[in-house]
Amino acid sequence: MKKIISISFLLLIIVPIVYLIFYRLTMGFFPQSIGTRHTLNMMTRPNDLYNPIVLDSFNLNEQGLSRSYELHPKYLDFYIVGIRRKNLDANSNEPFSALAKKYSYNGEVLIEILLYEKVLLSQKVSSSQEVWQSDDRQSVCIALLKFEIPIQGKYKDDLQLRITALKSDPQIEQIKETPELFVQVSSIP
Repeated sequence: MKKIISISFLLLIIVPIVYLIFYRLTMGFFPQSIGTRHTLNMMTRPNDLYNPIVLDSFNLNEQGLSRSYELHPKYLDFYIVGIRRKNLDANSNEPFSALAKKYSYNGEVLIEILLYEKVLLSQKVSSSQEVWQSDDRQSVCIALLKFEIPIQGKYKDDLQLRITALKSDPQIEQIKETPELFVQVSSIP
């Protein structure tokens, strides 16, 4: 009986370790659910997990402005399309919940994910999904859209992001600095 318990305990330890090693060696490219993949990415924490795959100055208030970006995801996970704005209140002692209200997004953009000009995902966004502050408190990040790669469970290569400004945001107009558009792995599914 002790031998069975010992073998079971050993398997409970060895199987997850082998799974994590295999996962790291293959960079996550083997069949598993997106939730499992996200959990493993959070557990193994690669150094570049949250590095943006797109980062560009983008004037969201220039109506009709449209740009396309090639997406080269390194990890299969949940991603965020968002904007970074300079935190004008970096030295303030206000609670972040108060700052988050100031730094919401109230314009309108069309965000599309394409594969060879075929639209896989299209969404008009007119409000922010979530707002958070960078670790150094110098910028505020505003999530506009969350999506997962692979898109529709199968597309991860040759993807493009196209974003079109439809309606300006009065709050952004007040800031002289152009916000940065970014796409990166989401820390929250």
